[in-house]
Amino acid sequence: MKARAVSLTLIGVLLLASALCLTGVNLQDERRAGRDIAQILSTWSESPDPSGAIAVSAFQHSDTAMPTVEIGGASYIGRLSLPDAVLPILADWNDLATAPGRFSGSVSDKNLVIAGHNYRAHFGSLTQLSFGDAVSFTGVDGHRHRYQVTGIDVIAGTDRDGILAGDWHLTMFTCTFSGTHRLAVRCRCIP
Repeated sequence: MKARAVSLTLIGVLLLASALCLTGVNLQDERRAGRDIAQILSTWSESPDPSGAIAVSAFQHSDTAMPTVEIGGASYIGRLSLPDAVLPILADWNDLATAPGRFSGSVSDKNLVIAGHNYRAHFGSLTQLSFGDAVSFTGVDGHRHRYQVTGIDVIAGTDRDGILAGDWHLTMFTCTFSGTHRLAVRCRCIP
């Protein structure tokens, strides 16, 4: 009985140490993400004219082309302004560790879907958005699109159709804290 108690205590200590290590790695990733966002925005603000030092090109996404700007070897379609943050938006969602990215759609088709990690420096603040909050997206062409939060959904983590469902002009989504579901914030255009 005593050997079993010692074994269980040892297993508990190992599990606790593993959890602490994983938490440390996640916190380090989150800090790195914040530094990356700050660097990208700093580079972007040094050349606000897309026809200047930053080259603009068309990025053909799986469904619609949008103008892009290349910064640090990555293509961006614009900047998303939330009540408490400004975030560069990647042309595609393949490298979400760097910044949120376009999952599908476009502003011109009024069906833009943006995915992002729930890091504080990325989409961690989506949980703070409420109905009626203002959000805007400014494309690299300088056109600003204003939106208002009109829907908030929690969707199963594997439900791609649920993310794309509905007639929303802008959808932003991230993982819930547990990672098993997705928080989707839905917006409609406002004049």
